[in-house]
Amino acid sequence: MTDPREALRKLRARKESQHVVEERAKNPLLQILKAILAFLGPIMAVYWGNYYLARNSADQFGREVFAAVNEGRIVDIYKHLTDEGFQANETLDQFVNRARSSESTLGKMRSMNRSLFEVPLIGGVALLEYDATFEKGSATIKYVLSRQGISGWRVAAMVVNTRR
Repeated sequence: MTDPREALRKLRARKESQHVVEERAKNPLLQILKAILAFLGPIMAVYWGNYYLARNSADQFGREVFAAVNEGRIVDIYKHLTDEGFQANETLDQFVNRARSSESTLGKMRSMNRSLFEVPLIGGVALLEYDATFEKGSATIKYVLSRQGISGWRVAAMVVNTRR
């Protein structure tokens, strides 16, 4: 036979436990918080996945630009790595002249390291910034990239700030 005091203690403990669960269930703030977390969890998982995919493809973009600049393929950058909006605002001749002017001022590019990458939660644009070192100085190269397809990026705008 069980001790009546022990049985009474277990019954009280069970009721207290049940009371705590019922109080938590009644708390509307807790319910709202649970609903928000249930909603945002998958969205944040998708965002972080897209962020890393975007960052990796932007890094690939940076490597392509660096190789094209060093190999003198400025025309390829314009034709294959800029979007229609960029090309509507700057002709191929203007782009080539700007690149040649930068090269005569700074010399050949030696290195290019990403210093900033930002992609908003929604939208097909990213901000990308590189610190570049040249033979005669350095520059910060800023790009606004537009998403083309699933993982491709094209230059929508570009600014080069030189430091000697």
